[in-house]
Order: sequence, then C-alpha cells, then structure tokens
Amino acid sequence: MQNQDIPIMILAGGRGTRLMEETREIPKPMVTIGGKPILLHLMQYYSRFGFRKFIVCLGYKGEIIKEYFLNVRERTSSVHLHAGGKVEYETGPAGEWDIVLAETGEHSLTAQRIQRAAKYVDAPLFGLTYGDGLSDVDLNAELAFHRTHGKIGTMTAVHPPSRFGMMELGPEGQVVAFREKEKLHNDYINGGFFFFQKDFIARLPAG
Repeated sequence: MQNQDIPIMILAGGRGTRLMEETREIPKPMVTIGGKPILLHLMQYYSRFGFRKFIVCLGYKGEIIKEYFLNVRERTSSVHLHAGGKVEYETGPAGEWDIVLAETGEHSLTAQRIQRAAKYVDAPLFGLTYGDGLSDVDLNAELAFHRTHGKIGTMTAVHPPSRFGMMELGPEGQVVAFREKEKLHNDYINGGFFFFQKDFIARLPAG
C-alpha cells in the first residue's frame, strides 16, 4: 500500500483553551502561522511524504474549517485570468488531496471523534494526529517502523524540555553554569503522530 492510499485522520474539534485569546472566534487548527492556518501547514507536511487522503474531525466552530476548505483551491493555487474571461487554476498540492470534513460533535472526546469518523477509513491502517501540532518527524520512518513491528499502533515519543532553566553550582555555592530549559533525556512524552491498524478503532471504549 502506497502512502497516497493511507488516510490521515486529523483531530480538529477541540476548543483550544490554552490559546483562548485566539480561539474565541476560530478553532485552534485555524490559528495562522505565516499567513496560513496550522491545519493547512500540517496537511502540506503530510503531503511532502506522499499522503493525500485526509479525514478532518470537526467539532468546535467546524463551519469555519468547512468554509476554508471549500475554497482551498483558490487559496493555494496560482490563477490564470484569460483575456476572454476564463479563469484557470494551476493545480497545487491541495488540488490533489481527497478531504473529508467529518462532523464528530462539538463536545466529543478523542475516542468518540475517532469512532464517528471511522466509516471514512477505507484502508487497513490509518494515520492520526492533532490538528494543532507541527513537527519535523520523519513520517516515512515511523510508518516503516509500524509495518515491521506488527503492532496495532505506533506513536512518536519525544523528550520534553525542562520547565525551568537549570543551574550548576560550584563547591562554594557560586553559579558555574546555566542551561536554559534543556531537554529531559530520561523522560518521554506523546509526540502526537500515530499510525494504527484499523482494528484499533473497535478496541476504543463505547461512547
């Protein structure tokens, strides 16, 4: 199975309370970076690895995401305005995507969103990620790891940064070094990028 045949499910329905000043009016995945919403950056990143099928799980202010993607071709393609009035769009990456904008409930929990979007998973495995996180993870390496280990799911794990700068003190209490928020190399946290066999969905708690 090629990457282009593997659907990527994106959880984009939460309220994003940690960015409340931005998300009172728009859903968190639509917060812009460099003039483009996080969600579009995320899909373009997957696209670089050959993925082209996306299932966006909507909830809070999902109509804003729908409106954006109904016009995504115009937003991401070059436009040729012919002398006779004909308008022609040059196909960009978004023009090659298959996108499902799935209503999964404004107040649904993660498992419920996955269950409600499950009918759109048309392959034996699928990717899953959050609609508000970006990374430089090697998705091909993660997918290869998943395929060779025969498990129901694979997730990225990353070292978290320390919450505080770390001081090193000398024998008389003097500061001899200061390290600003280093990574905690003995700990791992969820990196937010997953691949699951479709059977995983049946194991989720009913809700």
